Amino acid sequence: MLTIEKVKEIKEKYSESLLNKENVVGVGIGKKKITPTSPGELCIKIYITKKKPENQLKEIDILPKELDGVKTDIVETGKIRPLDNKQKSGDK
Repeated sequence: MLTIEKVKEIKEKYSESLLNKENVVGVGIGKKKITPTSPGELCIKIYITKKKPENQLKEIDILPKELDGVKTDIVETGKIRPLDNKQKSGDK
């Protein structure tokens, strides 16, 4: 059985190389649900701006289905931008 510590270790091992791939904007840990009612299993979440068919990606940018025995879950997030925390005039 996978432990959260083992998944964290594997995520850290691959985060930098994943973040260098096209469209990848984040890497995290979560649960991959196969069905809406399943409890899900620990996985490495790979956040991307837009899902594309594999045949439209360079071979180097194809994301793995698992890393060292840990499944991955590809999540389309759109473009991620930092929040502008400056108050607009009139905001309290």
